[in-house]
Amino acid sequence: VRCVEETDFNVIKDVERFHLAHTEESLTQKARMLRPFIRQLLEEGKDLQPLVLAMGKPSVVRITVILPGGKVAADSEHDPATMESHWSRPEVQMALKRGLGMSQRYSTTLGRKLLYAAVPVKDMEGRLLGVLRVAYPLAPVKEALHPLFRRLLLENLLLVLLALSLALLFSRYVSSQLKTVADCTQAMAQGDLTTRVPETGVRELKILARSLNSMAASLQELFEAREEERQKMNLLLSSMPDLVVVTDRKGTILFANQAFFRLFGKEEKLWQALRTPRLAELFTRVWEEKKVKEEVSTPRGTFEVTAIE
Repeated sequence: VRCVEETDFNVIKDVERFHLAHTEESLTQKARMLRPFIRQLLEEGKDLQPLVLAMGKPSVVRITVILPGGKVAADSEHDPATMESHWSRPEVQMALKRGLGMSQRYSTTLGRKLLYAAVPVKDMEGRLLGVLRVAYPLAPVKEALHPLFRRLLLENLLLVLLALSLALLFSRYVSSQLKTVADCTQAMAQGDLTTRVPETGVRELKILARSLNSMAASLQELFEAREEERQKMNLLLSSMPDLVVVTDRKGTILFANQAFFRLFGKEEKLWQALRTPRLAELFTRVWEEKKVKEEVSTPRGTFEVTAIE
């Protein structure tokens, strides 16, 4: 959108420059067209005001004739007798030096901004008779661009609304994709490693989904391998004739093989199953000595117990 706005701004500037260049060319041609008539009247010493009024009134072009030294001899929009010296005006000085003077400035006489074109008026021997200046108000040039400004403004507004709509749709789409990723990740965290994140959406989300799926697959393989090893170990321990039991520090039975359960039954605590004070002492010692081996008498018989931390 910003790129389009900059392009539109450049287009407006180009159109404005084109209008100004066209107006400058038109003013220059008008000044050169009027110069022979002004030269003839100056050479004959006749009053210029009637001709200037006749040529200037039908159009919006202001015509001014300036004598050497700056006195205004005629002006189509103001009484020349009340006008100050115009010899120092930039377009007049440029015309004297280069043969054509152009300027854009605010007219203190008329109270508005004008585009000026000035040409020197000389006799057949090259003597300066005066300066002919024509001016065109810049307001019509600006007003001619108003429809273009309004159209470009409307187009930019529509583009902004379209961009915002697309951004909203894209945001909702990405939010939906992120919610799917979050739901799948939560399922994985809760232990469902068979869950897979759909590898769809924008490139970054596809990469994230692929990484999460790869991690879940690796964890699933690891857990399956550990479960397989655990089952093999359980099968091996269950088939042993010796009694095997695993507890934590509190004496809670974590695992026992079938031989143990057949003899002592299924209890939560080890001493509940064995029902002997001697076992409690042995259980305490094993955490200090790491390994204890001795005989223990229980209501079910005497057993050689090997305890390892």
